[in-house]
Amino acid sequence: SSDLHYGLDLTLNSSSKNLTGTVTTTAEVTGSAISTLDLNLDAGMNVSAVTSDGNAATFSRSGSVLTVTLDRTYNPGETVVVGVSYNGNPAGGAFGWSSFAGQPMTWTLSEPYGAREWWPCKDLNTDKADSLDIIITVLNAQVVASQGLLQSDVDDGTWRTFHWKTNYPTPTYLVSLAIYPYQQYSDWYIPLAGGDPMEVQYYVYPDHFTAVQPTYDLTVPMIGAFASAYGEYPFVDEKYGHAEFVWGGGMEHQTISSMGGYSED
Repeated sequence: SSDLHYGLDLTLNSSSKNLTGTVTTTAEVTGSAISTLDLNLDAGMNVSAVTSDGNAATFSRSGSVLTVTLDRTYNPGETVVVGVSYNGNPAGGAFGWSSFAGQPMTWTLSEPYGAREWWPCKDLNTDKADSLDIIITVLNAQVVASQGLLQSDVDDGTWRTFHWKTNYPTPTYLVSLAIYPYQQYSDWYIPLAGGDPMEVQYYVYPDHFTAVQPTYDLTVPMIGAFASAYGEYPFVDEKYGHAEFVWGGGMEHQTISSMGGYSED
Protein backbone atom coordinates (compact mmCIF):
# COMPACT_ATOMS: atom_id res chain seq x y z
CA SER A 1 0.00 0.00 0.00
CA SER A 2 1.29 3.47 -0.79
CA ASP A 3 -0.24 5.06 2.33
CA LEU A 4 2.09 3.53 4.94
CA HIS A 5 3.57 6.72 6.24
CA TYR A 6 5.22 8.80 8.92
CA GLY A 7 4.25 12.44 9.30
CA LEU A 8 6.58 14.49 11.48
CA ASP A 9 5.39 17.99 12.45
CA LEU A 10 7.95 19.36 14.89
CA THR A 11 9.02 22.73 16.27
CA LEU A 12 12.69 22.92 17.24
CA ASN A 13 13.63 25.86 19.45
CA SER A 14 17.41 26.01 19.50
CA SER A 15 17.34 28.79 22.14
CA SER A 16 15.42 26.78 24.73
CA LYS A 17 16.70 23.42 23.43
CA ASN A 18 13.16 22.12 23.21
CA LEU A 19 11.40 19.91 20.67
CA THR A 20 7.61 19.91 20.58
CA GLY A 21 5.29 18.40 18.01
CA THR A 22 3.28 15.49 16.74
CA VAL A 23 4.27 12.40 14.78
CA THR A 24 1.55 10.46 12.96
CA THR A 25 2.18 6.81 12.10
CA THR A 26 0.08 5.08 9.45
CA ALA A 27 0.84 1.36 9.56
CA GLU A 28 -0.57 -1.89 8.28
CA VAL A 29 -1.31 -4.65 10.75
CA THR A 30 0.49 -7.91 9.96
CA GLY A 31 0.56 -11.25 11.71
CA SER A 32 -2.31 -11.26 14.20
CA ALA A 33 -5.01 -8.83 15.34
CA ILE A 34 -3.90 -6.03 17.69
CA SER A 35 -5.66 -3.72 20.14
CA THR A 36 -2.50 -1.85 21.13
CA LEU A 37 0.40 -0.46 19.10
CA ASP A 38 3.95 -0.30 20.41
CA LEU A 39 6.25 2.48 19.23
CA ASN A 40 9.82 3.24 20.23
CA LEU A 41 10.39 6.57 22.00
CA ASP A 42 13.13 7.49 24.44
CA ALA A 43 11.94 7.49 28.06
CA GLY A 44 13.24 11.06 28.47
CA MET A 45 10.68 12.51 26.06
CA ASN A 46 7.33 13.61 27.52
CA VAL A 47 4.17 12.35 25.78
CA SER A 48 1.29 14.81 26.22
CA ALA A 49 -1.44 13.10 24.17
CA VAL A 50 -2.08 10.28 21.72
CA THR A 51 -4.80 9.58 19.19
CA SER A 52 -6.04 6.47 17.41
CA ASP A 53 -7.93 7.05 14.16
CA GLY A 54 -8.17 10.72 15.15
CA ASN A 55 -9.75 10.09 18.55
CA ALA A 56 -8.11 10.68 21.92
CA ALA A 57 -6.60 7.48 23.26
CA THR A 58 -4.72 6.27 26.30
CA PHE A 59 -1.13 5.11 26.47
CA SER A 60 1.47 3.63 28.76
CA ARG A 61 5.27 3.79 28.90
CA SER A 62 7.82 1.10 29.68
CA GLY A 63 11.41 2.13 29.14
CA SER A 64 11.73 3.25 25.53
CA VAL A 65 8.46 1.57 24.46
CA LEU A 66 5.29 3.65 24.14
CA THR A 67 2.13 1.52 24.02
CA VAL A 68 -0.97 3.16 22.55
CA THR A 69 -4.40 1.67 23.25
CA LEU A 70 -6.15 1.60 19.88
CA ASP A 71 -9.77 2.70 19.43
CA ARG A 72 -10.71 -0.87 18.50
CA THR A 73 -9.19 -4.20 17.53
CA TYR A 74 -7.52 -4.12 14.11
CA ASN A 75 -7.16 -7.24 11.99
CA PRO A 76 -4.27 -8.17 9.68
CA GLY A 77 -4.44 -6.13 6.51
CA GLU A 78 -6.13 -3.19 8.21
CA THR A 79 -4.41 0.16 8.63
CA VAL A 80 -3.96 1.94 11.96
CA VAL A 81 -3.35 5.69 12.27
CA VAL A 82 -1.77 6.77 15.55
CA GLY A 83 -0.76 10.31 16.49
CA VAL A 84 1.71 11.08 19.29
CA SER A 85 2.08 14.61 20.64
CA TYR A 86 5.23 15.00 22.69
CA ASN A 87 7.98 17.35 23.84
CA GLY A 88 11.31 17.51 25.54
CA ASN A 89 15.02 17.90 25.00
CA PRO A 90 16.26 15.00 22.86
CA ALA A 91 19.95 15.98 23.11
CA GLY A 92 22.25 12.98 23.07
CA GLY A 93 24.01 10.68 20.66
CA ALA A 94 21.38 10.98 17.92
CA PHE A 95 20.37 14.65 18.24
CA GLY A 96 22.51 17.68 18.93
CA TRP A 97 21.99 21.36 19.67
CA SER A 98 25.46 22.39 18.52
CA SER A 99 26.93 25.54 17.01
CA PHE A 100 29.30 26.65 14.30
CA ALA A 101 30.81 30.15 13.95
CA GLY A 102 28.55 31.44 16.71
CA GLN A 103 25.31 30.24 15.09
CA PRO A 104 23.12 27.30 16.21
CA MET A 105 23.74 24.10 14.25
CA THR A 106 21.10 21.45 15.03
CA TRP A 107 21.69 17.96 13.69
CA THR A 108 20.48 14.38 13.86
CA LEU A 109 22.41 11.17 13.26
CA SER A 110 20.23 8.21 14.13
CA GLU A 111 22.29 5.23 12.95
CA PRO A 112 21.61 2.55 14.05
CA TYR A 113 18.72 2.95 16.56
CA GLY A 114 18.71 6.67 17.40
CA ALA A 115 15.49 7.74 15.68
CA ARG A 116 13.59 6.79 18.85
CA GLU A 117 15.66 9.34 20.78
CA TRP A 118 13.87 12.19 19.00
CA TRP A 119 10.70 10.84 17.33
CA PRO A 120 8.25 8.00 18.00
CA CYS A 121 8.44 5.26 15.39
CA LYS A 122 8.77 1.56 14.69
CA ASP A 123 12.54 1.82 14.94
CA LEU A 124 13.51 -1.18 12.82
CA ASN A 125 15.51 -0.75 9.63
CA THR A 126 13.56 -3.62 8.04
CA ASP A 127 10.18 -1.89 8.56
CA LYS A 128 10.13 1.11 6.23
CA ALA A 129 7.36 3.60 5.68
CA ASP A 130 6.53 4.06 1.99
CA SER A 131 6.75 7.84 2.33
CA LEU A 132 7.34 10.61 4.84
CA ASP A 133 6.26 14.19 5.36
CA ILE A 134 8.80 16.08 7.46
CA ILE A 135 7.48 19.47 8.60
CA ILE A 136 9.98 21.34 10.75
CA THR A 137 9.55 24.80 12.27
CA VAL A 138 12.67 26.65 13.41
CA LEU A 139 13.70 30.16 14.41
CA ASN A 140 13.57 32.10 11.18
CA ALA A 141 17.30 32.65 10.52
CA GLN A 142 17.69 28.90 10.20
CA VAL A 143 17.36 26.59 7.19
CA VAL A 144 16.26 22.94 7.44
CA ALA A 145 17.79 20.35 5.10
CA SER A 146 16.04 16.97 5.02
CA GLN A 147 14.79 14.12 2.82
CA GLY A 148 13.26 14.29 -0.62
CA LEU A 149 11.71 17.39 -2.20
CA LEU A 150 10.86 20.71 -0.58
CA GLN A 151 7.10 21.29 -0.67
CA SER A 152 7.01 24.68 1.04
CA ASP A 153 9.09 27.20 3.00
CA VAL A 154 7.03 29.71 5.00
CA ASP A 155 8.55 32.49 7.15
CA ASP A 156 6.32 34.52 9.49
CA GLY A 157 9.11 36.78 10.71
CA THR A 158 9.81 34.80 13.88
CA TRP A 159 9.48 31.17 12.82
CA ARG A 160 10.18 29.46 9.52
CA THR A 161 8.52 26.19 8.51
CA PHE A 162 10.03 23.78 5.99
CA HIS A 163 7.96 20.91 4.57
CA TRP A 164 10.04 18.14 3.03
CA LYS A 165 8.47 15.04 1.48
CA THR A 166 9.94 11.81 0.21
CA ASN A 167 8.03 9.13 -1.69
CA TYR A 168 10.82 6.56 -1.42
CA PRO A 169 10.67 3.88 1.29
CA THR A 170 12.97 5.02 4.10
CA PRO A 171 14.24 3.26 7.23
CA THR A 172 13.90 5.28 10.41
CA TYR A 173 17.66 5.69 10.95
CA LEU A 174 18.06 7.51 7.62
CA VAL A 175 15.54 10.25 8.46
CA SER A 176 17.68 13.32 9.00
CA LEU A 177 17.64 16.96 10.00
CA ALA A 178 20.52 19.38 9.46
CA ILE A 179 19.65 22.94 10.52
CA TYR A 180 21.77 26.08 10.25
CA PRO A 181 21.66 29.51 8.56
CA TYR A 182 22.97 27.78 5.44
CA GLN A 183 23.96 29.29 2.15
CA GLN A 184 22.46 27.05 -0.52
CA TYR A 185 23.33 26.36 -4.15
CA SER A 186 22.56 23.62 -6.64
CA ASP A 187 24.03 21.58 -9.45
CA TRP A 188 22.16 19.25 -11.82
CA TYR A 189 22.60 15.61 -12.77
CA ILE A 190 21.31 14.24 -16.09
CA PRO A 191 20.05 10.65 -15.61
CA LEU A 192 21.64 7.93 -17.73
CA ALA A 193 18.37 7.36 -19.59
CA GLY A 194 17.88 11.10 -20.14
CA GLY A 195 14.76 12.80 -18.93
CA ASP A 196 14.44 15.48 -16.30
CA PRO A 197 17.63 16.60 -14.60
CA MET A 198 17.89 15.86 -10.89
CA GLU A 199 18.75 18.73 -8.59
CA VAL A 200 21.84 18.23 -6.43
CA GLN A 201 21.53 20.60 -3.47
CA TYR A 202 24.35 21.88 -1.31
CA TYR A 203 23.61 23.32 2.15
CA VAL A 204 26.83 25.02 3.13
CA TYR A 205 28.16 27.04 6.05
CA PRO A 206 28.55 30.56 4.63
CA ASP A 207 32.18 30.53 5.89
CA HIS A 208 32.87 27.57 3.60
CA PHE A 209 30.83 28.63 0.59
CA THR A 210 33.78 29.17 -1.74
CA ALA A 211 36.01 26.48 -0.26
CA VAL A 212 33.58 23.59 -0.80
CA GLN A 213 32.95 24.23 -4.46
CA PRO A 214 35.97 22.58 -6.14
CA THR A 215 35.28 19.23 -4.46
CA TYR A 216 31.49 19.49 -4.48
CA ASP A 217 31.78 20.09 -8.23
CA LEU A 218 32.97 16.48 -8.50
CA THR A 219 29.70 15.11 -7.07
CA VAL A 220 27.68 15.09 -10.30
CA PRO A 221 30.39 13.35 -12.34
CA MET A 222 30.78 10.85 -9.51
CA ILE A 223 27.05 10.07 -9.54
CA GLY A 224 27.33 9.50 -13.29
CA ALA A 225 30.34 7.24 -12.92
CA PHE A 226 28.69 5.11 -10.24
CA ALA A 227 25.44 5.00 -12.24
CA SER A 228 27.32 3.74 -15.30
CA ALA A 229 29.09 1.08 -13.25
CA TYR A 230 26.35 -0.10 -10.89
CA GLY A 231 22.99 1.23 -12.13
CA GLU A 232 21.16 4.51 -11.86
CA TYR A 233 21.16 6.53 -8.65
CA PRO A 234 18.14 5.01 -6.86
CA PHE A 235 16.44 8.27 -5.79
CA VAL A 236 16.69 10.05 -9.13
CA ASP A 237 13.09 11.31 -9.04
CA GLU A 238 13.86 13.39 -5.96
CA LYS A 239 17.37 14.65 -5.26
CA TYR A 240 20.81 14.16 -3.90
CA GLY A 241 22.37 16.68 -1.58
CA HIS A 242 25.00 17.53 1.00
CA ALA A 243 24.32 19.36 4.27
CA GLU A 244 27.27 20.43 6.39
CA PHE A 245 27.21 19.44 10.04
CA VAL A 246 29.60 19.34 12.99
CA TRP A 247 30.67 15.69 13.01
CA GLY A 248 33.86 14.48 11.41
CA GLY A 249 33.37 12.35 8.31
CA GLY A 250 29.84 12.04 6.97
CA MET A 251 26.59 10.12 7.17
CA GLU A 252 24.69 8.66 4.22
CA HIS A 253 21.22 10.00 5.07
CA GLN A 254 18.89 9.04 2.22
CA THR A 255 18.93 11.75 -0.52
CA ILE A 256 20.85 14.21 1.72
CA SER A 257 24.22 13.23 3.18
CA SER A 258 25.37 15.01 6.33
CA MET A 259 28.92 16.15 5.65
CA GLY A 260 31.55 16.85 8.28
CA GLY A 261 34.17 17.72 5.66
CA TYR A 262 34.63 18.39 1.98
CA SER A 263 38.04 16.97 1.14
CA GLU A 264 38.80 14.35 -1.48
CA ASP A 265 41.53 11.72 -1.31
